[in-house]
Amino acid sequence: MRIYAASDEETLRFRRLIKNWTAEGFLTDAQRVLLENDIPSSLKRTNEFLRGVLFLFTCGVMAAAVALYFSFWKINNSASESVVFFIFAVMNYGLAEGVIRRSRFYRHGIEEACVVMAAVFLGFSLSSALSVNLSFTYQGRMGLVMMAETAAAFFLYVRFGYHYLFFMALIFLAWTFCSFGNSSSVWNIDDFRRSMVIGSYLLGLVGVVVARRGHAYDFWDEEYGVIEALLWLALYLSCNLHLIHGADVARLFYWASFLMIWLLPIVALRRALMQKDKPLLGVGIGMMLLTLITNKPYLHWTRHTWDPMILGVFLVGIVLFIRRWLAQGVEGVRRGFTARRLSASDQRLLQTLSSASGLWSSSLHSSGPTHNTAKPEWGGGQSGGGGASSSF
Repeated sequence: MRIYAASDEETLRFRRLIKNWTAEGFLTDAQRVLLENDIPSSLKRTNEFLRGVLFLFTCGVMAAAVALYFSFWKINNSASESVVFFIFAVMNYGLAEGVIRRSRFYRHGIEEACVVMAAVFLGFSLSSALSVNLSFTYQGRMGLVMMAETAAAFFLYVRFGYHYLFFMALIFLAWTFCSFGNSSSVWNIDDFRRSMVIGSYLLGLVGVVVARRGHAYDFWDEEYGVIEALLWLALYLSCNLHLIHGADVARLFYWASFLMIWLLPIVALRRALMQKDKPLLGVGIGMMLLTLITNKPYLHWTRHTWDPMILGVFLVGIVLFIRRWLAQGVEGVRRGFTARRLSASDQRLLQTLSSASGLWSSSLHSSGPTHNTAKPEWGGGQSGGGGASSSF
């Protein structure tokens, strides 16, 4: 089903590991070249910056092409708009397939933009088609569009393997549940919608955990690891009422969600530590931070301006305690964990974050108040140049 062969994905995984091991000093450059020659790859890749530039540029070109077509042919009815959007969706999907098969692009930006724009144009096509039938309300039309977008995003993820498409499918799924249903005196419809979303995410999480058991230290283990982390994040966001706030919910549902936002990070962190799962560990830490931030609003406590400072001191204390506890182990290692930076990818990530924070702080500094300094007034001399007087 996936357009990239499993052997190609596994080869790229090995080449990433070899690159990291060389950067960490475990391999020499000669050994790296020798190992990479043993596992050649025909896929073409680019750096992350150029990937983003090509993605945005291709999306702009596709959007401009559609706008030019509409303005040239003067299309102004919903039926024609639906057909045109559908044709462009098919064209973008075909371009993505053709670029990958012929040019062997992998995470190159161009083919990713074609895939994303295919999903966008498909949604516009379905929305225009449903607007022709006046029996559909706006809410019902959006529900059907989001249902189709959920299926399309999930299919495109399975086909091309882009993780953000899977997360988009989760968002569209939640939007689908929120688009259907009317108020009922028997059951709060907002509680019912959110419960359906949570139940769907739970089923998906259980399915991924079961499917992951048959893989260990291979490409599919890493793939399922990222998907599991995204499902944990989506499940938490759907439970935390003070992050994505809905309408009034029942008192029982409110306090059940408060219990969930504390249990989910603890369970996720425990599983991440047991499995040594880096994506899930990062998500678990992020969920715990969000829980600490939204704890006061849940309990209806007064928020103060010094709350972030107290939270920062508390987090710094936890970091110092864990770092000291790990350093006191045998050779700085406890149960396979160490505070030393071993991964070159982690070092690159920290360098990127530090560069981004530096740019952010410099932009804040440059946007601060500026003080105009008076220009110096030259004059007052007794003579000018060439023997002229000062008034010359």
